[in-house]
Amino acid sequence: PNPLQSVFPYNSAVADEMLGIIQDKTTLLDPVVLRSLHRYGIQFNADSYLRVVPIQPVMLPVIYPLLRHQPISSSKAFSDLDVLIKAEAHDLDLVQALVHVPEFALRIEAGTPGFLTALEPAFRNRQFDLEFLINLPNIDDIVNTKSSQFGQTLLHYAFENGRMEFAKQLLDLPNIDVGIRNIWNRTPIRGLHCDSETVNAFLTFQSLYPKLRMVLYQNLGEFVSVLNEALSDAYMDVVMLALSHPLITDLVNVRDWPFRRTLLQCAFEKCRLGTVKVLLQVPGIDVNVTDKDGHSAIYLLPHKYEVVAQFIDLLQVPEIKYSVPTLQIGLCLRTWSGDEV
Repeated sequence: PNPLQSVFPYNSAVADEMLGIIQDKTTLLDPVVLRSLHRYGIQFNADSYLRVVPIQPVMLPVIYPLLRHQPISSSKAFSDLDVLIKAEAHDLDLVQALVHVPEFALRIEAGTPGFLTALEPAFRNRQFDLEFLINLPNIDDIVNTKSSQFGQTLLHYAFENGRMEFAKQLLDLPNIDVGIRNIWNRTPIRGLHCDSETVNAFLTFQSLYPKLRMVLYQNLGEFVSVLNEALSDAYMDVVMLALSHPLITDLVNVRDWPFRRTLLQCAFEKCRLGTVKVLLQVPGIDVNVTDKDGHSAIYLLPHKYEVVAQFIDLLQVPEIKYSVPTLQIGLCLRTWSGDEV
């Protein structure tokens, strides 16, 4: 008879509860014990088991088939993978081993959107090797599949987390759709991580991959949004990369979303004097573009004396035409105390 017969009833719910309090967890690493429990109708949930038991990667192919899993249609369908990626106590090698277990690979094919959602934390962990995804037999199907939570593709995740080496591997796939939009109607370009290494790699990729360049030119406003965020957060190395790239002549008068502001307007609003000076030298720049509220770049200058004093020379630039009433110009040049500059 099963030695655990007198300890707890033979059902999975109690087994999962017992797993959290059992003292000798090494007992549960024995496949013979798990098979014995299985005969008595006891199976541990995969996520509960993997959370508690310090299983080694070499044992995973033997242990995993003996565990109980959520139905593939469930929102928790890949909670076991999710647990492994997030749990600091587990080695990342365990996750790598899991995706190569045949029983788990079948679940990937049956429920890719949930699989992608569970993988999101892995993209944020720079130590996690994503190359195994490229080698999945159904990668051609997965590459354009949206995650179940936010409709993100693998390229969304790669750009968003600065995983540009993996992004290049994705762009090498012949059937990748670069322009797929998530639930916020954004292509992967809009989510680009704001750091110089990521943006520099993106600028290189757009010249190497015609499909990426085509989507970029169809959505220039998304890239301007990324650069405006960099301006706002003072990531000036990112901004200067774009300003020194030939692409700037095509970007300079493009408005972002949702504020409909150009790089010049954002530079005025955030008091980036050096950026303003560079932008004013770009051929074809239109300094009188207005945003969704009808404000031009000069109007967005903060109403502070010390700010306006820095920009006073720029106010004499002949190309800047004041199309707003005199009262509004005066408002733009007031300090917070109400004194005229």
